[in-house]
Amino acid sequence: MKFGVAKDIISPDVRTGMSGYGSRYGEFFKDIHDDLYVRCLYTENGDDQLLMVVYDLTFHDFSLTTAIREYIDEKYGLSADQLILSYTHTHAAPAIEGFSPGEQNPQYEAMLLERTKSCIDRCMLNIYEGSVSFCQVKGDWNINRRKLIDGKLVGGPYPEGLSDKTMNLLKFSDNDGVIRALLFNYGCHPVALGGANYSISTEYPGRVCEILQGKYYGCTPLFFQGAGAHERPKIAYNNGKWISCSFEEVNEMAYQMASRIDTAIANGKFTPIDFSPKGKAFEVNVPIIPFTKEFLNEKIRTSRGFMENTFKTILKEYDDSPDYLPLRGGVVKVSEDVYIAWLTGEIVVEVKDLIHKAIGEDKKLIFIGYADSIAYIPNSTIIEQGGYEGGEAMYAFARKGAFIPEIDQILFDSFKQATEQI
Repeated sequence: MKFGVAKDIISPDVRTGMSGYGSRYGEFFKDIHDDLYVRCLYTENGDDQLLMVVYDLTFHDFSLTTAIREYIDEKYGLSADQLILSYTHTHAAPAIEGFSPGEQNPQYEAMLLERTKSCIDRCMLNIYEGSVSFCQVKGDWNINRRKLIDGKLVGGPYPEGLSDKTMNLLKFSDNDGVIRALLFNYGCHPVALGGANYSISTEYPGRVCEILQGKYYGCTPLFFQGAGAHERPKIAYNNGKWISCSFEEVNEMAYQMASRIDTAIANGKFTPIDFSPKGKAFEVNVPIIPFTKEFLNEKIRTSRGFMENTFKTILKEYDDSPDYLPLRGGVVKVSEDVYIAWLTGEIVVEVKDLIHKAIGEDKKLIFIGYADSIAYIPNSTIIEQGGYEGGEAMYAFARKGAFIPEIDQILFDSFKQATEQI
C-alpha cells in the first residue's frame, strides 16, 4: 500500500477572538504559546483511497468540509466517501465560522482554506510505500463531568461516570521500517488550561504530537478527537472540583500519553492489518424541538455578552431556520476487523457505543467526533436528564432548538445502513 503525510502551520496571522469559552467574548488572543497545525494523511491500496484531515482548532461549520470536498474532487478525483475531516477541539484556538457569531476574522478564514489546500497537495507528493499496523491501549486521562445524585443531574466531576478509556493507534511505516505517520485517537476535551487562558495553544493533543515527532525522526503524528463531549482532563480534577491547569501540567499529561504510545511501539503491541479503506458518507436531518420566540426574548432580556449575542442570532434567523439539524457522518472499513466511524458535533460516549452496535461490536472501532460545529450530540437518556449536553448547549451554538429523543434510532439506522452499503 501507499501513503502520504504532511502538516502546515495555521496559527493566526491576524488578530482574532478565541473560541471555546463564552467568557472571552469580545476579547482578542494575547500571544501564541505553541503553533497550531493542519495535518493530512492520504492512503491508497489499489482503488481504495482515503484522505484524513485534522485541524488544531475547536471546530468549524461544515462549509470548510464542503470546500475541501470540492477541491479534492476537482484536483484528485476523491469523493466525499473518501474524506474524513475533523478537529482536535482545543479550546485555545481562534474564533471561526460556526461558533461565536461575529467574532471570526475573514482574513484568517481565507488563510485557513489556502493552507489546507497546500497541505493536501504536499501530502499527495510525499508518498511512501509501506505497511500499517493497529493497536489499542488503555489510558486513564479523562473524567466524566455529568455528576448524578440519585439519578438526578447536578453537574460537576463524576469519577464514577462513563468514560471511554481506549486509545486507538495506527502506525504507518515505510518499506525501510521507518515510522512516517502515527495516528492516535482518544476522547477528552482539551480544556485543561481553562477559560482564563488567552494564549493560542494546541493543548494536550498538539503537545503529544510534538513529543512523538521529536522521538521518531521523520514521523508526522496526527490526533483525532473521539467521543469526548462530557469528558474533561483528569489533571483538571482536584479535591472534587475543576481547576485550571498550567502549561507545565498540560505538558505532563501529554508526556504520559506519549509514553503509553512509545511503550506500545517498543513492546511490539501493534498488529499488521491490510489497510484497504472503503467508505460511505451520509447526511441525515434530525428533527429538533424549537424554542419559542417568547422564551428567546426573555433570555435576551436577562443575558449579557456572549449568550445575549447567541440568543439574538437565533431570533434573527428563526423564521428562515428549519425545524431540524443536518448531521453528517460516515463509516470506513479499513480491514476485516477494524472500522472508522465519524460524526459531526460533540459526541457523548453513549452515542459512540450506540454507533459501535450499529457497525458491529465484534469489530474494533476508531471513533472520530468533532467533524463540524453543529452542536452536542446526546442520546435519549442524556436528553431526558437535561443539562448542558442534553440540550442547554444549543443556546451557545445558536441553534433554534434541542434534539428529539428519537435521535438514537435515527443515528443507529444511518450508521447501520452505511455499513451495509460498504
